[in-house]
Amino acid sequence: RYEQELMQPIKNLFAGALVQMLLIQIQKLKVETESALMQMDQILLTNQINFALMAATPAVLGMAGLMALTKHLVFKSPAAQRDAMRQELRMLLIEVDRALHNECDEETASSGEKSMQIGLLLFTLNYLYRAA
Repeated sequence: RYEQELMQPIKNLFAGALVQMLLIQIQKLKVETESALMQMDQILLTNQINFALMAATPAVLGMAGLMALTKHLVFKSPAAQRDAMRQELRMLLIEVDRALHNECDEETASSGEKSMQIGLLLFTLNYLYRAA
């Protein structure tokens, strides 16, 4: 019937039911639009926690990174301390080896130099013992 009324729109606008049909069609469109908006509102409400978490994620990651950086700067890691200790022990062993080689090579050195080399060797060995 709507299509028949559209064949002669001006005549049916004043004398026919075209206006009533247009109002019904507009009302139907309004109801469908409102229904779609209600569905979108429901979806947004169900996703509200997701949006809140997405908004908070950069702040949480930034704070975690800042805390890790602070911890790294304030407290040395056990691995770094262990590596530093190994390096120090290695250097002390090199000093002991050097002092022993100097003692063996300088058989003809004066007694003052020998005493100094032995004292240096004993000092290095004592330091190595305390460090270990």
